[in-house]
Amino acid sequence: MMNILKAFLAGITLGVLFAPQSGERTRKRLAELFKDYKDEAKDYVAGAVGEAESRIHKVKKSVESL
Repeated sequence: MMNILKAFLAGITLGVLFAPQSGERTRKRLAELFKDYKDEAKDYVAGAVGEAESRIHKVKKSVESL
């Protein structure tokens, strides 16, 4: 999963870098792209952590009831 994400980000980065734009505009566009991806990654991790905590809680309850 991480390799696919890395390849995806590398492809986008290369595409933006080789696009015919000024350096300043390219840097701004990259900064916006990475901010968006960072926000999405944070949301994904927060959801995964919440799901993991929920499952751990359920397992603890199951073990306690034995």
